[in-house]
Amino acid sequence: MGRSGLCELIWIIAVLISRKGIH
Repeated sequence: MGRSGLCELIWIIAVLISRKGIH
């Protein structure tokens, strides 16, 4: 676990926020 794991987590959170914003 390193930067790749952190970037992946941030990406998932960003996607969830964008989907929430669209709906």
